[in-house]
Amino acid sequence: AAAVVEGTPPEPEARVLARLDVQPGRPYDRLALLDRLVDYEAELRSDGHYQARVREATTFDDEDHTARVTISVDTGP
Repeated sequence: AAAVVEGTPPEPEARVLARLDVQPGRPYDRLALLDRLVDYEAELRSDGHYQARVREATTFDDEDHTARVTISVDTGP
C-alpha cells in the first residue's frame, strides 16, 4: 500500500508510517491497521495531546490491485 500522512503529527511522516507499520508493497489489512491507529492515538493522548484523533482513508485501484492509505493526524489544540 502507498501511504501519506496529513494533519499535525508530532513526528515526521516516515516515523508515523513506521509506527503504524504501513509500508509500500505490503498487503493492506484494514483491521490490523485500525488496531494500530487506536494504539497510536492512545500514545498521543498519553503524551499530552488529550484531544488527539488519528483516522485513515483508503482508496483502491482495481486495475493495479493497490491501496493508497491516507493517515490523518490531529493532535488537537
